[in-house]
Amino acid sequence: MKMGLQNLVRLLYCASRFLVVACLLLPLMLRAQHYISMEQVEECNQDTMYITIESDNEISSYSSDAPYFIQDSRIGVVATENMVFTATSDYYEENLIYNGDFELGNVGFLSSYEKVVELYRFNQYTITKSPAAISTYLASKKDHTSGSGNMMAVDGDTIGLPFYETISDVEIGSEYEISFWLSNAHQTYQSDTPSIDTDPSSIFLLSLNGEDITDSLRLPDDTTWVQFKTNFVAKDKSVHISLRTVLKKLKGNDFVMDDIVLRKRSSISESIVLVPCNDYPVFTPDGDGMYDTFFIDRVGKAQIISLSGDIIKELDVPAQWDGTNEDHVLMSAGFYAIIINDSEVLRVSLVR
Repeated sequence: MKMGLQNLVRLLYCASRFLVVACLLLPLMLRAQHYISMEQVEECNQDTMYITIESDNEISSYSSDAPYFIQDSRIGVVATENMVFTATSDYYEENLIYNGDFELGNVGFLSSYEKVVELYRFNQYTITKSPAAISTYLASKKDHTSGSGNMMAVDGDTIGLPFYETISDVEIGSEYEISFWLSNAHQTYQSDTPSIDTDPSSIFLLSLNGEDITDSLRLPDDTTWVQFKTNFVAKDKSVHISLRTVLKKLKGNDFVMDDIVLRKRSSISESIVLVPCNDYPVFTPDGDGMYDTFFIDRVGKAQIISLSGDIIKELDVPAQWDGTNEDHVLMSAGFYAIIINDSEVLRVSLVR
């Protein structure tokens, strides 16, 4: 008996250690699910370098000191020297709302409404799989999450008491998205021509920490699920979420809600150093007697163009270019284009 108790204690100790490690690693595991992978394509195409990008989320922005363009499934960067290219992807982290899909029943939130089994008057709510199961006046409707789960059914009031409230910890200065799904539930809205004048659809207000952050949210005149969402920047360490209906009529003020989500917006960035893949000739006009000039072996007129598009010198060719402009000033290191007779283009790298 004593040995059995000792083994049980050891088992509970190991299980507790496992849970602690799992809780510590979970945030890292969730972050690891998001990635950006970039690779430079081994392809030489004049002054353009190509990148292939893979990401588990849509790329939200690119950053580069050089011009770039999107071509099919790759990015082209126009540059003739090493260049850093950065891609950023935005994503949302896990839902912070406990029991936001109501699958656990009547837990994880507060309400100023009366919790009942069947709705029979205003200022009441319940958790159900179908509005029709709790009132003969309500429509037959499936939940938004899976089509077979729970939702919150509400008979709204006219004085604006919160029918749903919850508090979540947040990080000051971080951006969050809050969203939820609503639908009319009264049978009126299943008809082809609902009487909107006498049975207006429900109107809602979303408040965060006592401040209304949205205009009135009005449902369409049918029983389809509609998502409402908005973003905000956290000003406190916690956020008090409150939803209330502000329709001043009782009739038609019956609705259902599901899938309440509060999630932090995050981003990841990845950079790659692009190396030009070119075979341009190189000359070094430093006066040491080695590769001080570049010989242009074509016949006709030559214009030497900088990367900025300026004509820095014109020559009758064949001729040697010594790396200077028309004023005999030595040019900066870099790549230069030589246009022959307005048709052929040569490229050369000046190194200092």
